[in-house]
Amino acid sequence: MAANSDAPCENNVRVTVLIPAYNVEDSLREGVESIFEQGVSDIQVLIVDDGSTDGTLEVARSLAAQDTRVTVLHQENAGAAAARNAGVLQARGEWICFVDADDRLLPGALRTLLACAAPDPRGCVPDIVVGDFVEVDGSSRRLRVNFSSERTYFGREDRAYLLNMVLSNIEPDGSRGSGLAGAVWARIYRRAFLVEHELMSDVALRRSQDIAFNLHCFDLATCVACCHEPVYEYRINSASATRRHDPESLKKTLVYYAAVQRFMEEHDAGFLRNTFYMACVDCIPPIWRQMGDESKRSFVGLCQTEPFATAIRDIDDKPLDTKTRIEIALLRRHIYFPLYWYAKRTLMCARRA
Repeated sequence: MAANSDAPCENNVRVTVLIPAYNVEDSLREGVESIFEQGVSDIQVLIVDDGSTDGTLEVARSLAAQDTRVTVLHQENAGAAAARNAGVLQARGEWICFVDADDRLLPGALRTLLACAAPDPRGCVPDIVVGDFVEVDGSSRRLRVNFSSERTYFGREDRAYLLNMVLSNIEPDGSRGSGLAGAVWARIYRRAFLVEHELMSDVALRRSQDIAFNLHCFDLATCVACCHEPVYEYRINSASATRRHDPESLKKTLVYYAAVQRFMEEHDAGFLRNTFYMACVDCIPPIWRQMGDESKRSFVGLCQTEPFATAIRDIDDKPLDTKTRIEIALLRRHIYFPLYWYAKRTLMCARRA
């Protein structure tokens, strides 16, 4: 990184909105227009085309021709994590806001987040500012809350809470939060903070890069400001990388889990172990559905694979809801059919939808 890249603002750019884009020619323009409608003039819109094979690059260049605030980067296909990293290196704003190309910012989002970026009463300038979001699935719209309290969280004091939420949205009482605290969108990051700590997405990961990135970010943040205002529209996409059939699903997940375990060991974060176990148990049905082998044997085999087997055996289920405790009790007794049947039924319902 360039020595002067941590300057608070270059060319009077307050926010860089960074969009990794791959084969999104039909949705990219709407997403960028939602940024133009923010009423914030001192922005940089940075579109990183990740080797698209459709007309995405042409749409991006057309947008750049229409507005000088738009910059387009092009790279060979390397994944969203690599695209975000390339964008961070070229960002000029004081703050960085990640937006997925098939989503959009809600009206007033940037103003809301920037207003929350002011120093708190202790004089702490947030390194991360997090808002809430609206989840859109077809005609359904649902407000999702990323963190339960609208307040400033301090890194050392609130570290365990923040990292547990990032890893698996588990509240201190064992309940599940409604948001996606580990996502990189619906928030802004102070660019100097990312540069100072060399915080980049791990390109070796092919899934859950957002969570792995945020574990490091929230671990190092001096303070994190949270505002209970919806700033982002997250659109459920049935064709997205996290929902489609993928025979490499298990392999990708195990690489991610290994990264989480390294983080816990290297950053004295053993308090995350039970949350990690919960994440493992939660992921068994969706991973099985993605693998493509719909047999009961494959479901049982997955449950007996590490780290899932250890998670089932060692998880402390007392803080968890009744339904989850029953599921874990069945798995511990090697009674797989009820959960296999439920996972299979969910798969069939998704195909009919």
